[in-house]
Amino acid sequence: MAGGSQHRTARTGVGQVCTRTDGTFSRADFVFDQQRNIYICPGGAELTSTGNIDQGHIVYYRASKSDCSQCSLKPKCTTATARKITRDLNEDVRDRVRALADTEALPAVPP
Repeated sequence: MAGGSQHRTARTGVGQVCTRTDGTFSRADFVFDQQRNIYICPGGAELTSTGNIDQGHIVYYRASKSDCSQCSLKPKCTTATARKITRDLNEDVRDRVRALADTEALPAVPP
């Protein structure tokens, strides 16, 4: 950028948890409870998994249709009958690496 400062971010190779461009809740808006192996949505409902693994590493978590149909936040969450979130089997490790991305332990890539 001419006349401005450049900001570069280190690439971790694990991907960033991104926000949605349509204004609906992203996965980052949901809280993962590792002990119970569930996600908690912004409205307080639980998203559970059957435990099935897709493509060798993806686990799907789903809210109940009943919870979503009664939720006042549904328009900000999904147009589907119920919200679904994916989680990589190694997501806990990926979360730890993401947390390090902005620390002195992992400096930014020089310009």
